[in-house]
Amino acid sequence: MRLAASNLAWGEQNLDPALAILAEARVTGIEVAPGRLADWPDLNARVVAAYAARLARDGFTLPAMQAILYRQPGPQLLAGAAAFAALRAHLRRVSQIAADLGATVMVFGAPTNRRAGTLPADIAAHLATDRLRRIGDAIAPIRLGLEPVPHAAGADFLTTGAATLALVRAVDHPCIGFHLDTAAAAAAGEDPASLAFAAGPALCHAHASQPALGDFATPLHAHRQLRAGLAARDWPGWVSIEMLARDDELARLRQAAATAARLYAPTR
Repeated sequence: MRLAASNLAWGEQNLDPALAILAEARVTGIEVAPGRLADWPDLNARVVAAYAARLARDGFTLPAMQAILYRQPGPQLLAGAAAFAALRAHLRRVSQIAADLGATVMVFGAPTNRRAGTLPADIAAHLATDRLRRIGDAIAPIRLGLEPVPHAAGADFLTTGAATLALVRAVDHPCIGFHLDTAAAAAAGEDPASLAFAAGPALCHAHASQPALGDFATPLHAHRQLRAGLAARDWPGWVSIEMLARDDELARLRQAAATAARLYAPTR
């Protein structure tokens, strides 16, 4: 496994010192939240290319994107045809940005963009299965990693790893994968190691996160579980530190990077 960090952990004014901290901890990837680069109307090929070139200059890989529906309430997975068409078009655009960055995975958390509302569970699952296949066709060859999001974070659909993995299997599309998150697994009372084994090749990405995307002062036990499960599989993918920028963001980033480097010793 290889270590990355999400650019949600620092403000862009602190990019240079953040990259230095990560390089010191041997974190070699940057997961990109596109809203950190520009507002959606201004996120053009020039902005994307400049960011990719800046990170490449310091030897960083950009394996994944997240927050891909930030401030995009209209696109919906389970609402009417127009809202779904908007989602499919938006994700296609984001997949092109991902390709320009060299990323291969887009993480789909966004609980408000996949709300089931009053839809019965079986109808929601059937509709999601069909629509995710159509999304997979639109974004190929980029993979969409479905992320479990607990009820406490505002989700009412795909709230556990088991439910999310079951849907990924039902979709059965090479561009629709399973994303593991330590905080989400802990909130659901699930073992990340078991989920990693159960997912097999469907596992496309993982987040090392803490409750409320907080700091790593007291790491969850789920980190050790995830590390054990991925190491046992000799998993070649990326584990990305996910943490929100708050006061003393560089000190918090240094702590998180050092902790993650200790907990997730890279295997390649």
